[in-house]
Amino acid sequence: MDEFVDNTMIIRGNNLVNKGAESIEFTGERYQPEISGQIAFEHFHRYRFACAHAVGKRVLDVACGEGYGSDILSKIADSVTGLDISEATVANALSRYRGANLEFVVGNAAELPFDNASFDLVVSFETIEHHDQHEQMVLEIKRVLRPDGMLIISSPNKQHYSIETGFQNPFHVKELFREEFEKLLGSRFANVAIHGQRVVYGSLLVPEFVEGFQSIRVGGEDAGESVGLVAPLYDLAMASDRDLPPMVASVFEMKVHGLDPANFYGVHLLERVRAADARIHETLQIIDEKEFRLQAAAEERRHLEAWLAELQTHADGLERRSAELEDSLSGARANREELGAHLASRNARIIELQAELEMIKSSRSWRYTSILRRGHSGT
Repeated sequence: MDEFVDNTMIIRGNNLVNKGAESIEFTGERYQPEISGQIAFEHFHRYRFACAHAVGKRVLDVACGEGYGSDILSKIADSVTGLDISEATVANALSRYRGANLEFVVGNAAELPFDNASFDLVVSFETIEHHDQHEQMVLEIKRVLRPDGMLIISSPNKQHYSIETGFQNPFHVKELFREEFEKLLGSRFANVAIHGQRVVYGSLLVPEFVEGFQSIRVGGEDAGESVGLVAPLYDLAMASDRDLPPMVASVFEMKVHGLDPANFYGVHLLERVRAADARIHETLQIIDEKEFRLQAAAEERRHLEAWLAELQTHADGLERRSAELEDSLSGARANREELGAHLASRNARIIELQAELEMIKSSRSWRYTSILRRGHSGT
């Protein structure tokens, strides 16, 4: 049984394979087993359904893609030939899957490179919508099938897949409504039976209007009960000129990374991946912008801190200079007070001397000696 083991390994058949080993780039056009979620349920379920009709048969897998489905069928079929139009995809399949009863070839679904009546069973899942040569493809499949051979083919139901969802798959060329799909197959095969497939918590394959199967939907405008599967996203048909085997409903369940598949529910994986990538890119841009702003703010802070440090140094210098000037001013004030006191003392002495001089000049001695002073001054 194929199932996901963890984020790095996958069981494929009996082999444990590195996820992504020798892998082609996932674009959404071809499914790859490394991709989990709803798309995994859809694809694995179809091949598991086909296995019940491939035991001991010669099987052709038209548009085998990466090759995982052909490998699954090869475990119980007599031989399996996987065909794909892409040389790179076939080369990848040849490098990843090997078996004595398994081969991969390059070819066009509308021009199959095989002889008439070469296969007991032809499977082709999600192929016919990728081109518009529908009549030619069905004719070619009919040609390479043995008279009692059977075709198992799936196609997205245009009503539920595209119209109701508004989704346009860029890899789809011409999708079919259920009636168109059934009419196309009925034009070449005597018997056609349609199964509907839609992923819920697993994958359901249910015959149309099968007795004993009831769909119950709750919530929303489409709530109610009905016989058969409600609004199947894919139509899977069985077609043959012989009587068809009994139609059996089945459900396929698989853990995804050990979690409930409902956590991965969504209609279009690639669209979700691109949307997630866009959100991640937008988030990274916001983070980059914020980091840039933080770096700019940090740089501005460093400049401000340097400027503040310079201002603090200057302020410290001014404080020291102010203290020095204050000390100098205090000394000058003391000197001024001392000089003032000295000047006052001198002025007082001058006044005393002037008073003494006036007393001398007004004395008798000064008058009596005036003749002597005159004579002395005359000599």
